[in-house]
Amino acid sequence: MRFTLTLLLIALLGPGCVKDELEGLTYNPFDPAYDGPPVFSLETSYVDILTTPQGINRRLTQRMRMDRSLLLRNTTFVVQCVRLNDGTVIDLLSNSLEGDLFNLVTDFTQQGAEYCWELRLTNQGSIGARNNVCSTAD
Repeated sequence: MRFTLTLLLIALLGPGCVKDELEGLTYNPFDPAYDGPPVFSLETSYVDILTTPQGINRRLTQRMRMDRSLLLRNTTFVVQCVRLNDGTVIDLLSNSLEGDLFNLVTDFTQQGAEYCWELRLTNQGSIGARNNVCSTAD
């Protein structure tokens, strides 16, 4: 009986100890407290000048790089892109990305103005690694 009670206490208290040991770890990019290297960076940016019925469109394309080496292989995720200038949100599913690069486009930019995105790694509703990426519409 004493042996059974001891096993029961170990089973109930053991997982709590393991959880406490994992609380301070911040190296997983899906952890909200992630503090590792940036997952996202700016590869390049350029402006195309287009003539539209609304007038001249200075279309800024920002080519972003995602460091997939920070993730486990075959991980599914969403890259949530929030344009800080106006709050526009774009969700990119992992299976829609080709490789490590993706483009974000902003129409009708102002020459010399800075355009920034907060890029967030999400998985099943929680937001993990995030960092801002900016460039100027020259």
